[in-house]
Order: sequence, then structure tokens, then C-alpha cells
Amino acid sequence: AREEAQYTRGTDTCTDTNVFYTLNVLKTDDTFQMESGTVEVAIPNDLMHTFDASHNKIIWSLKVKGDIPFWPDINDEYVITILP
Repeated sequence: AREEAQYTRGTDTCTDTNVFYTLNVLKTDDTFQMESGTVEVAIPNDLMHTFDASHNKIIWSLKVKGDIPFWPDINDEYVITILP
């Protein structure tokens, strides 16, 4: 999860990003686990839910990274909504 804050400095618009929660859900070399499967994740109750305002955001996402021999590697991000 990350926070994004957008602000104006002179005529420039800047965005600061701060990752505040990271969890490694699965790391495997087992090709059978890579084909399909499920996993459950518990979001800690004391963390902020998804939030979207004009200059501030809390964004939750799942990132999928994979090093694939002889193929292009993957590095995908899927934004999810965490309700309060």
C-alpha cells in the first residue's frame, strides 16, 4: 500500500509517494503453484483503507513479479479497493 500526495511548487506540480505496507504473499519455484492457485491475505485493521481525494490518495495493489527463463519477465500491478 502507498500514499500519494500531490502539491504545487511554483508552476510545477509534484507528487510524493510513500510505501507504508508491504507483504510477500507467495514466493515459489514450484511450476505447479505458478500455474494456478489461491491465497488469502489479512489486511491489518490499523492501516488506512483506500482513499482518493483531489491531492491525496491511499492506493492498495497486488504486484506480480516473475523471472521467466528464456521469456520476458513479468512485473504487473493490480490496484484493489480496501473498504473501511
